[in-house]
Amino acid sequence: MNNPYILQPIRIVKIEQLNTEVKLLTLDYAFPKYNPGQFFMLNLPGIGEAAFGIMQPICDKNFMEVLVRKVGDFTTKLHELKKDDKIYLRGPFGNGFPVNEWEGKNITMIVGGTGIVPIKALLDYISLHRKYFGDIQLLYGAKTAEEILFNKELNRCQKFAEVMLTVEKDKSWQGNIGLVTNLITPKTVMPDNSVAVLCGPPIMYKFVIEKLKKLGFTNKDIFVSL
Repeated sequence: MNNPYILQPIRIVKIEQLNTEVKLLTLDYAFPKYNPGQFFMLNLPGIGEAAFGIMQPICDKNFMEVLVRKVGDFTTKLHELKKDDKIYLRGPFGNGFPVNEWEGKNITMIVGGTGIVPIKALLDYISLHRKYFGDIQLLYGAKTAEEILFNKELNRCQKFAEVMLTVEKDKSWQGNIGLVTNLITPKTVMPDNSVAVLCGPPIMYKFVIEKLKKLGFTNKDIFVSL
């Protein structure tokens, strides 16, 4: 069994440019057992280290996908890497989502931007264990339509979940316009026998939690992924 605290050298086997700021790195890494919501640390010796959420299907453990948004020095260096370059990894860390405690409940996921990464793993888990959960909702907001990630996967999710998308501004977008908090209304989100899972920029949490509590959610019903 791998020691999660020891750095392991991993080869990059594929790089995809998802939009102007986001790349998807595929790593040649045999995946250990993990829980949705856990994370790994990626390291470039002499440069730095940062945490990245686990996002790939639980049933596919022969590789690891890492979503990298260019927001600082370390992620800029990650964007400069090429196929076959080496990166160092350790983990997984964190407790993950308490999915066993959520069995029999409705689940509303409220997501902003690249917060879709750990939620993607959670959606995959739910799809594989669908009969154990109640109604499933995904409320996902981004700045523009280009920043809505994993459109194919989101379309597949509509087979077992209600998916609502919104963007803050985009003339070409035909759907909801505004912040993801606009999707949280008494008609769309029901607190009875439900949990809410939040993942996105920290600034979003205060406003989302305020709206959820007005609807009747309590602290024990709200789970935040950092």
